[in-house]
Amino acid sequence: MAWHATPIRMSARQRNILEQIRAARTSKRGHAERALILLMSDEGHSILRISRSLAICREKVAQWRNRWLAQEVSLIKAEQEGISDADYAKRIVAILNDAPRSGCPSKFSTEQIRQILAVAREVNAEEEGGGSKHWSLSSLTKEIIARGIVDSISVSQVQVYLKMENIELLPRREPERITEESES
Repeated sequence: MAWHATPIRMSARQRNILEQIRAARTSKRGHAERALILLMSDEGHSILRISRSLAICREKVAQWRNRWLAQEVSLIKAEQEGISDADYAKRIVAILNDAPRSGCPSKFSTEQIRQILAVAREVNAEEEGGGSKHWSLSSLTKEIIARGIVDSISVSQVQVYLKMENIELLPRREPERITEESES
């Protein structure tokens, strides 16, 4: 006897939201593809047929069907409670989002990052005020370590934090050159 996947049955409201996500030009490509997987599942297509039709692996189709099925009860409950269309659409998009990726935890705490950015802002204010010292990324990194904010940090990591906050170190000011013409 052949195995059959659990059928997906959606309300007209759910289907309408998924069709909007699939058709919207502003939808992420992954969201549009996942919405199409779910719409085809609701139409009764098999996992194999959907995977062949969309040129994706069966496991991917099964994954998104299972993710939908896991949230089916909460979606029905929210619909029965009269959730607004905007909030309901957000809830459906949340189902279509990628799962959080694993990875190395951040080496620096939020407080340390805040302090690093504060030093960078302080350095820029000092330069704008006519301070004599020029701050490069390298000298800023050394200052962060000297202040004991972190034990060690790379110049490139400091640059990443500055870029996140749109902080640019002021360019080096060239000293005025004195020429014979300017003396007269």
